[in-house]
Amino acid sequence: MRDGARAALYRVGFFRLLRRFSSYFPKGERPRPLKSKRRSASTLFPALLLLLLCAAACAPAHAQSLGFHRTTPRPTSPAGVGQWTLAFELAFGDSSPYSSKFPSLYDERLPYGVRRAITKYVLDHIILIALKEAGARRVELAYRPGGYNEFPVVPSAQLTVRASDKSVRRALNIIGYLAQQTAVIGSKKSAAGKRFALEIVERDGRKLSERTVLERFWRRLAALSPKLGPGFSSIERAGRPGIYIIDSEGDWKPEELEGFARTARMVSAEFGIETVARSFTVEYLELGNDWKMHADGSAYLDRLGQDGRNALRRRLLRLYRPQVEHLILRAFRKYAPGILKEKRATVAFALAPLRSPTVQPLLTSP
Repeated sequence: MRDGARAALYRVGFFRLLRRFSSYFPKGERPRPLKSKRRSASTLFPALLLLLLCAAACAPAHAQSLGFHRTTPRPTSPAGVGQWTLAFELAFGDSSPYSSKFPSLYDERLPYGVRRAITKYVLDHIILIALKEAGARRVELAYRPGGYNEFPVVPSAQLTVRASDKSVRRALNIIGYLAQQTAVIGSKKSAAGKRFALEIVERDGRKLSERTVLERFWRRLAALSPKLGPGFSSIERAGRPGIYIIDSEGDWKPEELEGFARTARMVSAEFGIETVARSFTVEYLELGNDWKMHADGSAYLDRLGQDGRNALRRRLLRLYRPQVEHLILRAFRKYAPGILKEKRATVAFALAPLRSPTVQPLLTSP
């Protein structure tokens, strides 16, 4: 039966019930509260119940006959919220205070696994602080190899978050300050983005998941196409390993993209692997601090102050930085006590006993 016919039958039944209900009162007399002559509740109750049930049944069908349909509201995201990938490491910036106090994570005498364990131990806690203070939601966190210019490849955190652009900036400033980084970056895929990015993903096999192979692959790419050289992150797409390179210098031209893809195919053939390369545009953020000029990390702190976050600025100085410094010391004592003693023998420094932050470890992918 069609909705219109069903609604008509409901209306007929409704009016019949209404006439039956009116018969309970003397002719010409309307029901009046309390003082009116009325029948017992046991007599009126069934009629009132039927009236309500009929009205409830009639309403949806009648609404549909008029063209109204019930819809389930879709969840919406707050305006300006997007998915960003932030990339950073723990290898301390050149001339930063930590670089003079602690062993360098670029020191290849430390096995890569030890450097990764120290990096994860400290950055897990820094990330918790950044997410809390910035109001960002973590989507994914992984520790994979990352490279920058001629520096050795080191463990790098790749943190994917859902947040507004302002929250992402705040998180990057917090992380850059607490980890004493020269620069921290973030990118978001966007058709309106003004930078290009290139993904090269292995089709079959997992050779690019090996750090040494990945590093040689990237350096060969950079030798053939120098614009691919400033830096890279290791990625996984649908379980397949690959490499992610952003136009961090802002000098890629659209007509060069096909040349980059050819370079990727050529290098893949040299390494005996099959890959697929694709390019797209991204929104790009790079925030930093020159530790030679600003040993106190004031570039990071001043940006937070300009954002009206002076209370956060004070917490970073008085609370979070001492906690992180203590965590770094604990991490080296736990994973590399020998090289820490060697560093302390050459550089006199002392850390007062500080309470480490009470935080839960993050769940991260391998």
